[in-house]
Amino acid sequence: MDVTANLYRQLTKPLATYNVSVNDTMTAVAVAIRALAMVVLTIFVLIELGNIRKQIENEGGGMTGEVYTSLILKYIFAFILVQYSSELIDGILWVFTKITELIYANVTVGYKLSELPKATHHMNFLEKGLYLMMTTLSQIISWFASWVGQILVFMRSIQMYIYKALAPIMVVFFMNDEMRSTTIGYLKQFAGIALQGSLIILILAIFPVFIQSDLMFSLDTSGLSGFFQDLGAIMSVLAKNLVLIFLLFGSQNLAKRIMGAA
Repeated sequence: MDVTANLYRQLTKPLATYNVSVNDTMTAVAVAIRALAMVVLTIFVLIELGNIRKQIENEGGGMTGEVYTSLILKYIFAFILVQYSSELIDGILWVFTKITELIYANVTVGYKLSELPKATHHMNFLEKGLYLMMTTLSQIISWFASWVGQILVFMRSIQMYIYKALAPIMVVFFMNDEMRSTTIGYLKQFAGIALQGSLIILILAIFPVFIQSDLMFSLDTSGLSGFFQDLGAIMSVLAKNLVLIFLLFGSQNLAKRIMGAA
């Protein structure tokens, strides 16, 4: 089974087209939150102005044009961030989508899950029971491995829509010196989620090449009995699928660590 089917197409879709209804709903939420963000921004400006005046009075000086200019520029920058927060989120996603497209264009992505091998040797009753149990477990893990990519893409899209909806109120904290790291951390986390798409494609490109040359997945059972040879073949498929699941589920955590947001 090809686990890359439709993944690339879904990972390179912008939020506006991935799910139109959800995007419209989250855009409406962002617009509503933007009004609140402007109120918070105004409060931050007044607090900043009050702190500057108090500091200047303590130093025995007065408000100068340079001080006002610095405050106004900071306000304008924060205002632009709030007004265009959705576009900022879309822009970050666009950059990492292009990275995904470049990776896909330069590697071979088409990993297919290994088929479960059939038993080739005679087994007694107990051996058949153990073999059946391991085959059933391996089949369940194989099915899950074929779905995990779709599950991760779905979860990733939900997270990105939520980040886009809350962006106006989160970027407004850039105005406040003490809370500026909140905005930076928020954008880093979203960048990590966006980067996850690139890592998923990269994992699916590297994994089949890696397992072909790694001794862990090339167990030599030639000296064992027929039962253990058949069981070893099943265990090899099971190990491959488990490692793939582990890598895919760890892709977002890895992406966030790369972006410094973990």
